[in-house]
Amino acid sequence: MYCDTVHGMLVFYQLAISHYCEKIRWALDYKRLAHRTESLLPGLHVARMKKMGLKSSLPVVRHDDTLIQNSSDIITYLDRVFPDRSLSPADATLAREAMEWEAVADEEIGPHVRRICYHQLLEYPDIVVPLLSYGGPWYGRFLLRLIFPKLKDRMRQGMRINDAEVELSRETLDATLEKVRRRLSGREFLVGDEFSRADLAVAALLAPLRMPAKYGLPWPQTLPDSVARVIDTYAGRLTWVDGLYANHR
Repeated sequence: MYCDTVHGMLVFYQLAISHYCEKIRWALDYKRLAHRTESLLPGLHVARMKKMGLKSSLPVVRHDDTLIQNSSDIITYLDRVFPDRSLSPADATLAREAMEWEAVADEEIGPHVRRICYHQLLEYPDIVVPLLSYGGPWYGRFLLRLIFPKLKDRMRQGMRINDAEVELSRETLDATLEKVRRRLSGREFLVGDEFSRADLAVAALLAPLRMPAKYGLPWPQTLPDSVARVIDTYAGRLTWVDGLYANHR
């Protein structure tokens, strides 16, 4: 899908499994922006990003000749260039608050959810390889199967996925979820009276702990006990996420 000729072409580069990329999938869908999606393979995406003159991280959006990297910067750009159905509140004070909550999501939720989930999922290649390769080139699943032992080690090392770090991530995530709970007491949304980038960011980055269908991944129907226990640990605290996915995704 492409944007009309008035607004130019949008191309969205993603790792389908990434919850930071889910932020942008959601933003593009919410703003009803036609676009083309290119799903890359983890590890192999680095060369593609370098060829584009960028750092290795995804998501990235190309709008004609403009490249935007980093999920928060992408949402800011999309709201500026395509102001319909803005995710940034019109009021300047509320806009700042929304970006502050988005920063909480990006820094205090996203890395820790990723570490907690991968700590379990990387032990189950039959589950995680289809998720890592989803939407990518036809050979992706076969290639990732071949390189998975090395990829697993690189992911564990690069994201500091080990027992000690996971325990610290659980503590950080627990504290942040309590912060979110207090903020939402008596409220529907984190900022103001409307859905915003704050709600989208928090919900998207928590979504791997809920595995919603609208995330767009082929989540496994049956989870190993160790993965199920992690999901169950957070279930009662994330019903708000379910509601946002049901009503705004």
